Amino acid sequence: MAHLTVTQIIEILIFIGCGNKTRTQQEVCNLFNAKYPDNTIIQSTVSKIESKFRETGDVKDLPKSGRPKITQDKKIDIVLSIEENPQSTSTLVASENEGCIQLKRNFIV
Repeated sequence: MAHLTVTQIIEILIFIGCGNKTRTQQEVCNLFNAKYPDNTIIQSTVSKIESKFRETGDVKDLPKSGRPKITQDKKIDIVLSIEENPQSTSTLVASENEGCIQLKRNFIV
């Protein structure tokens, strides 16, 4: 599915319409693609958005499962911690920063 902003998703729902004044998913797709030629969608994208909205009543994505990413603020804290004590091990730095286990493998500032 194309990467769409929340505003674009809402526009798609508006394009669909309601009651007796609804458009087909292909008509919505054509309208959207005419308005956003650099971010085109296909009919199945409209279908997924419509289904998701009917099921959840919302257009935002649900929280993802898995380990949360390290925030930019946390990365800055880690860099400052390393600068203050360059002899620290990654295990020690991770434990001092609320157990950021990711630090050991893929810390990128």
